[in-house]
Amino acid sequence: AQGLVEDDFRFVHEDRDSTILAFLRGSHPDRACLCIVHLGEGQWDSGDYGVGTGWGADTVWRLALNSQAGEFGGWEGSASPEAKADGSGRIHINIPKWSMLVYRPA
Repeated sequence: AQGLVEDDFRFVHEDRDSTILAFLRGSHPDRACLCIVHLGEGQWDSGDYGVGTGWGADTVWRLALNSQAGEFGGWEGSASPEAKADGSGRIHINIPKWSMLVYRPA
């Protein structure tokens, strides 16, 4: 994705207690990538973890990469395939343990 090689980069979410960090690469909807890194054993599998996206409300984010997907030795359903940002620009998603997730605007 073009957003992964652009210089436009900013951190949009930091949760030290849960060891989750998110950053946004690219600012144009056709090229943006929301990258979420989870460096821990905990996991959220009920769509209840809120991640700031750095964008406004109503943006729909679609999963582009899940390092814990079945094809990489993880399990199916470990990450939310799609999420719509709430009024604060947060998406509520599943986050598997020890994972890297990449979402793109739909």
